[in-house]
Amino acid sequence: MSAEFDETVALRALVESVPQLVGRVGVGSAPTSGDGKVLTPPYAVITQSNEATETDRFSSPVSTRRPSWIFHAVGTTELGAVQVLGWIDARLRPGGRGVIPVVPGRATKRITRLERPGNAEDNAVQPSVWYAIAVYGFESNPARPTT
Repeated sequence: MSAEFDETVALRALVESVPQLVGRVGVGSAPTSGDGKVLTPPYAVITQSNEATETDRFSSPVSTRRPSWIFHAVGTTELGAVQVLGWIDARLRPGGRGVIPVVPGRATKRITRLERPGNAEDNAVQPSVWYAIAVYGFESNPARPTT
């Protein structure tokens, strides 16, 4: 299992701790029921957006990552999608201050909301659904060993 995957797992676990979204968060695609059908809203889809990596060769052979994810908060109406994003934002940034995700083997910094590009209707599916879109990210460094 890669560290990037662990970071996504940690972020998904945070979002799934929202009572209305337990079992309703997909990574890369919409969450489905046991029979493979896409769940009806509300739900969220997380897609990794960026994996920026830096290495400071003078001080360390390890890298700093600044991954980010695009969130699609899905509702049956535009207001419903915005409400779902509100639940997510309240969990990731309570009071506007980002939480620090726990990722094994990594020292992480607070989650930030990087963008809030807007809302969009998806009428390619019937009945149509609405997305409220936001981009979140955080810095992740290798944990320093304790001695």
